[in-house]
Amino acid sequence: MKRSTSSNFGKSGTYACRCCQHVTRSTGRGDNENAEMCAICYDLAGESNSISDTGELYGSAGSVRADLDKLAARVGADRARALFPDVAAHLDAAV
Repeated sequence: MKRSTSSNFGKSGTYACRCCQHVTRSTGRGDNENAEMCAICYDLAGESNSISDTGELYGSAGSVRADLDKLAARVGADRARALFPDVAAHLDAAV
């Protein structure tokens, strides 16, 4: 009997976020896996897109700042701001 080579059994299901390189796994949300991004970077990229399209954040400033702070804890504040400079600048201007 020939074994199937298409099985996912034994595979970790993890990938490196293409923004911050954090090794992550499926969140069940779907979209961030398709973009190969962790959930935090995916959400911040959406905020960056919203700023580009409308000049405003999509989410509340508090929740966006919390995401940027989580990313900063993971990769350092300078790198987090460099990854999403428009989001950081928008939050700085709102203070």
